[in-house]
Amino acid sequence: MANKKRSEIRASARDILRDEFSEGVDLEWEDDLLNRLIRITLDEVEIKMPYEVKQTTLNDASSTAIVTTADSKDIDISEITNLIRVRNWRPVEFAVGKNPIRWRNCFHFADIITLDIDFLPAGDEAVYLYLLKKHTLTDATSTLGATAASVLLKGVCARAARGRGREQINSLNTGGVNVGPRMIEVGEMWMDEYKKALKTEALEDNYEVLPRGVS
Repeated sequence: MANKKRSEIRASARDILRDEFSEGVDLEWEDDLLNRLIRITLDEVEIKMPYEVKQTTLNDASSTAIVTTADSKDIDISEITNLIRVRNWRPVEFAVGKNPIRWRNCFHFADIITLDIDFLPAGDEAVYLYLLKKHTLTDATSTLGATAASVLLKGVCARAARGRGREQINSLNTGGVNVGPRMIEVGEMWMDEYKKALKTEALEDNYEVLPRGVS
């Protein structure tokens, strides 16, 4: 199933909130507003449901492989973008291409990962890192799968409905005195669903202590 782009999230939110396009009628929620709500909500979602990446290359122009430095257990990861943290569970594969896989512990400080091994690597040996990163979400591209997109959508609808309800309470409108409270009620319902889904779908990344300092 294809990842959900930002434009699809906006369209789904409008469908849920019954904000459908009609010629000559302004949309209740413009793209810029929904994009801001999507960004705010995504900041929460990606902490619980991050983008899982097996990092084999850095994100610089030359796509330099992640490799060891001769006689050092340290690896510089300063070029890796959008990093939330290194995965707790089996974070490093080194040496690569072995069967069974040679998982390693590591120690992460600032922009340096230190391999927990009892030998000094040679230079330019490949290393695979298993990382949790921020999602990419634009109208053109997305790393957001169906489950994370569904959770995000609940949060966006909640924030959109609550915000509009408060605006309606604080301004004159032709919808009647109960329109604002009803919209806030819808927003609170979606917020409850969002919080439940965020808790249920949160990534379980339990730390597994591998044998220390092995060769």
